[in-house]
Amino acid sequence: MNLYAARGVAVREYPLKWGPADYLLFIDREAVGVIEAKRQGVTLTGVELQANKYSDGVPDGVPAPIKPLPFLYQSTGVESRFTNRLDPECRSRRIFHFHQPSTLADWVAAESVWLPSGHRLNNAPAGLRLRLQQLPELWTQGLSSLQLGKHDEAIAALRKAQSLSHSRTMVSAQLPHALGRGGDRAGALAILADLRHAAAEQYVSPYEFAWIHAGLDDRESALGFLEEACAEHSSQMIFLPEDPLFRDLRDDLRFRSLVDRVGAPGVFPRSRCLSRASAELPEPDFSDVEDALEVHAPGRTRARAER
Repeated sequence: MNLYAARGVAVREYPLKWGPADYLLFIDREAVGVIEAKRQGVTLTGVELQANKYSDGVPDGVPAPIKPLPFLYQSTGVESRFTNRLDPECRSRRIFHFHQPSTLADWVAAESVWLPSGHRLNNAPAGLRLRLQQLPELWTQGLSSLQLGKHDEAIAALRKAQSLSHSRTMVSAQLPHALGRGGDRAGALAILADLRHAAAEQYVSPYEFAWIHAGLDDRESALGFLEEACAEHSSQMIFLPEDPLFRDLRDDLRFRSLVDRVGAPGVFPRSRCLSRASAELPEPDFSDVEDALEVHAPGRTRARAER
């Protein structure tokens, strides 16, 4: 047995505590899983328990980064299933190919980075699905507080975001919007002046300037900057129909015109635009398809025409 032959090595009939495993999988000379092989036609969902038994029965002298072994395969050569025991509620799932050794190695290496402790398998690291279950609570401050009229909470949250954002202009533009909504016009104008100065050295989107002017209730300037953002095809314009910072502009015909020009689906009815676009489409021409059918299946095409 030469575990140095390749990064991934499968050893057949490897002796374990509960009998020999059909294949024991090694990655970088460490055991990470087993393959339970069955003849074609066997129902694999009942084989998972047998694979689990082999996973639990790794001898003490066999090096393994995680015990019990996390990666279990069941295969007939035609159908294959895979169980990742790092999942919070692990079960076999159908797969269409075996994973590359580098993939399994990356999964093992990533576990200790994301969650150094706390999995039910001998305190082994957690898998992706468990990490998804342990995502932090949704942060609902900032812009959501602003929409609820809680201006002080919104301003405090956006100030904190600004301190953590490494001077990102997007956060710097949202804060003066909140200040303007909250009545601190002088504070909003001060940040606006700083952004104008920064725009001389780095790009600041007109869309972000429109945010500030919308917060200052300067409708003309806000719409002017949105026109500029539309003219330069700013990627932020796709959010225009639903952007809550422009809620006071939605009744303006110029704003609705901008939404139509962007072409993004939003809060406004699109039937007029869709009907206009549909009217401009040419009638479909199936002559090429009919010619092709005549060439490849002339009898069938003529019969269809006669029907």
